Amino acid sequence: MQGRGNSMKLIISDFDETFSANINDNIKYATEFMNDGNIFVIATGSSYQSYMDKLKGSIFNANYVIANHGSIIVKNGKVIFEKSLSDNLSNSIFEDIMKSNYKSYFYCNKDVRMSNKVLDKTAKINIDFNGIEDAISFKNEMLRKYGNYINCYLMYGTLIEIISINASKIIAINKIIELENISKDNVYTIGDGCNDIDMIKEFKGYAMKDSVIELKEVAIKEVNSVYELVKEISK
Repeated sequence: MQGRGNSMKLIISDFDETFSANINDNIKYATEFMNDGNIFVIATGSSYQSYMDKLKGSIFNANYVIANHGSIIVKNGKVIFEKSLSDNLSNSIFEDIMKSNYKSYFYCNKDVRMSNKVLDKTAKINIDFNGIEDAISFKNEMLRKYGNYINCYLMYGTLIEIISINASKIIAINKIIELENISKDNVYTIGDGCNDIDMIKEFKGYAMKDSVIELKEVAIKEVNSVYELVKEISK
């Protein structure tokens, strides 16, 4: 493997169904990748605490963790970048949720996986609806009312997610690229779901074999595991 300098490489991996698949081998090769002077990043839609819970005792210290779909970047357990929703905005959205035909909702920040109360420094709001028409109607209404302040999109099924307009996986990745002074030509991404498509398109993107078709269509290549990608670019 090559070390720091102009050849330093950066891998950004989704967690669920990506890094979490074959996790022991992925940890082994990702750790070797980092020990050789490269950068490895986990990018997840989950809160940071939820991500740590999902490791289930596995010892792995990624150089950075991008959590809540880019709302937060954590390094060595400390938040170094944060784009949360303001308290006023979170409270206004809460009022809108209460008037809608929702099934359930929750809020996340760095430490809280989910809460049914507005949190300090809310990073993400998820609302599940009773039907797809209700979900799309609510999404459109949120964009009409708060489009200058939020990203609001349909995740899957009838689940809507709201984050700051200044937050995304790509924004967070570019922040890390700037901090580490890495050439964009040496940035690789890997994922499996629709919420990974933007980062797969923006950088040298790889798709897991079981990825959604939409992601496979924009990926450079399909691989069976994260460690397969690590081995391939470390030759």
